[in-house]
Amino acid sequence: MIVLLANSILILLFATIFYRSPKAACFICGLQAFLILAMRSEFYGADALYYYNGYHLISGYSFEGICSVLSSSPIKVASLPYPYAYENGWVIVNWLFSHIGFTYRQFIIVLSGLTSFSLSFFAYRYSKKPGYSIFIATCLIFYLYSFYVLRQTLAFCICLFASKYLLERKPGKFFILLLLAISFHRSAAIFAVLYPFVNRPVTKNTIEKSLVACVVLILVSAFFLPNILPRVLALFGKSHYALSFKFNNLLMLQLLTVGCLLFFDIDKLTKSKTTSIAIWSSILSMLLYSLFLSNEVMARAIEYVWVFVIALIPAILEELEKHQQLIAYMGISLLLVIYLAHQIQGTTFDPYLFASF
Repeated sequence: MIVLLANSILILLFATIFYRSPKAACFICGLQAFLILAMRSEFYGADALYYYNGYHLISGYSFEGICSVLSSSPIKVASLPYPYAYENGWVIVNWLFSHIGFTYRQFIIVLSGLTSFSLSFFAYRYSKKPGYSIFIATCLIFYLYSFYVLRQTLAFCICLFASKYLLERKPGKFFILLLLAISFHRSAAIFAVLYPFVNRPVTKNTIEKSLVACVVLILVSAFFLPNILPRVLALFGKSHYALSFKFNNLLMLQLLTVGCLLFFDIDKLTKSKTTSIAIWSSILSMLLYSLFLSNEVMARAIEYVWVFVIALIPAILEELEKHQQLIAYMGISLLLVIYLAHQIQGTTFDPYLFASF
């Protein structure tokens, strides 16, 4: 727990020191995020052994063998022995890296590099304060998932790169990258929900209606979905997941973010296409999350949509008067660190592993 808190505080410190140089801030903050990811134990996390043993299983296949287990359907997993339910893309990447000669430890380091680079690049391209955006990301669940939800992390990174074509409304390139992301984790399909909203105007009335809709969806999630979701999940081989409604801190954070928008000039904020889609992403992720609260697997899929919040928060804060900005930055930074501490409270975390590469 102390390591993760120290990591986020260090990134906040670096972002403050290098705030005049976005490139330097992204490099230093991204490097810090990478080191914590790369130097962790590969046996940390609930699914650690699942991925570790799966990597070694796949490494034993020949070229003909690996081709024979791949699925012909994009929504089905490869035909690996139970319990290894991997999408085709993840199987191929594991096979390629293992046959090139990478150990699982080295494979984890490559994934850590891709994760930190994609977040840093995304922050540099779309945030007014990229270093601070990386700090926000390390306090939220995007970064925490990258320690152990490896397939979804890789799909998430690809979606970050696809954001360029989302904002430019280039459907060909966007959906090609989206299909690539889906080949690593099917949950990436939810990223497509942002595409129709790229040029759609958003007003305070839209935000007010979304908050009302959120309350309605919470009631639906609590009382109706537990009877419907098992049938939907069964189509994807996930019917064994338990359903239990949980109103949690992430939804509170989303409600707070969307609610705070009512105190700002939305017309001015939405002059920027990036900020406009960031507002839509916050609204949509709040609505989707409130709907998916009965199932953890579906709920964590909203991270693809929610990620634009790391660009939205600095954009909102930059609209304040200079004397207000310092207080606001300090207050939100404290809130995010407390949120992170609460998220990881009671978990075991030892990111450092002394091992030969």
